[in-house]
Amino acid sequence: MKNKILIIALIIIVIVGITWNLIRGKNGEKNKNEQTDSYATEQEIKNPDRLVVKIDSQYYEIDNTNEKYNELVEECRKDFNRIDEYFINQTDIDELKDKSNFVEFDYNTVSKNRIFFFSENVGTVRLDGDNGYVISKQLKNGNDLLDKFKDVVSSLEPKNFGNDMYRANNTYNFLPAVADFEEVKAEAVYKKQMTSYEEFNEIVNRYNIEFDKKINIEEKFNNNKVILFLTKYDIDSYTISVGNIKINFSGKDNIVENTQINYIPFLFVIGDVVNTNCIYYNYDKIYQNDNLTGTVEYFSGIVKSKNENIIELAYVENETQSIATVYITDETKILKNKQVNVGDFIKGAGVIKEISAKKAQSYDAQFFTVTAKEDYKKQMEDYVLNKEKISTQIVEYYESEYGGEGYAICSMYLSENYTQPDGYLKINYDNSTESYLGMENHIQGNYGIKLHEIVDITFKEKVKDVQNIWAKMFEYIAD
Repeated sequence: MKNKILIIALIIIVIVGITWNLIRGKNGEKNKNEQTDSYATEQEIKNPDRLVVKIDSQYYEIDNTNEKYNELVEECRKDFNRIDEYFINQTDIDELKDKSNFVEFDYNTVSKNRIFFFSENVGTVRLDGDNGYVISKQLKNGNDLLDKFKDVVSSLEPKNFGNDMYRANNTYNFLPAVADFEEVKAEAVYKKQMTSYEEFNEIVNRYNIEFDKKINIEEKFNNNKVILFLTKYDIDSYTISVGNIKINFSGKDNIVENTQINYIPFLFVIGDVVNTNCIYYNYDKIYQNDNLTGTVEYFSGIVKSKNENIIELAYVENETQSIATVYITDETKILKNKQVNVGDFIKGAGVIKEISAKKAQSYDAQFFTVTAKEDYKKQMEDYVLNKEKISTQIVEYYESEYGGEGYAICSMYLSENYTQPDGYLKINYDNSTESYLGMENHIQGNYGIKLHEIVDITFKEKVKDVQNIWAKMFEYIAD
């Protein structure tokens, strides 16, 4: 009897033990899966171009040449503590960054950085524009992760996170050369990042720019990135972060700019830890100034349509887009031919009545001359037929929605009166058309289509038909 009881007891013990191990195994597997599921994936946290870590108010940069780089990236992913993301504003992000140690995953040309805070309830923030989203609660082992970063940065020199901006004592009054400056906004904002004091001196001497002599600019190149802006606007404010610079402009855009634009030079001195490849420009405080309505301006074009005393002009025949509406008043003087017909070419002057968003302006004509359609056609043929190349300026261009092909409208001056073109040519281009800055010596290729710059246009073949001209090459004069 005792043996039976002993056997039954042993069986019960074995069953309980097996059951316990199964339960414990399942729970262990469940905990392991839950832990693994909370890891950040490479899709969520992409490999950054660099890691920027802030420890005790010092900034350090770790790039992929560091032997610990991959290990640190993976440790951050493992410490990720996934939650349903929620919004966080820039002010709260800045407060966290000011008081905390963190590591920021920085991407070279987009501000979608991820920030891991080592010891905060907010674990990870995904930046998005001016704000962000919390995507992880407090890191699982934030202090251990911090220690790993401390160990790596102990052999690195700290980076600079400072910044200064200096305004020049004078302005620059000409269009900057594209060979020297990157055009940020056409004819409005230009940028030049310099790597040495010698390069800075060369540029400011070439452009006759003067900064306060009390500023030791040579010293500024130590542990900083130096950027020179030429802008027709004032700089209202700017902010810097690890991943970008944001600049807010204020001022005005005249509908028609003066011949001379005064560009204000601003020198930015930015700490070398800041990503200067990512700069955002805000023009919300730039207002449109109508300095044109009521003034007298010259106009010219082919008569697209005529209805009593109202004439619609286009650049070339069969063009759908109007460029001007001319009103014939009792005071209008019509010179040369009195009759105006569709297809004739007219040019003259008038008081601007209205500015259109579509660039078609309205005039009360003071006077204009009329060149009859057939006479105008002969003028243009005499000018361009059998030519292989012309020198001109492009006043407008229209590109197909797929890009790479379209046509340019070029101005033609057939007399010594340069107040307004004597005609316009339509010149087609396609993906095989080349474009260069520099006419004999090509300084820059793939220069594109530029308005109002002197350009030599070489044709694919001698012109046989004024209505069917194709460009082989655009060569723009270099300043």
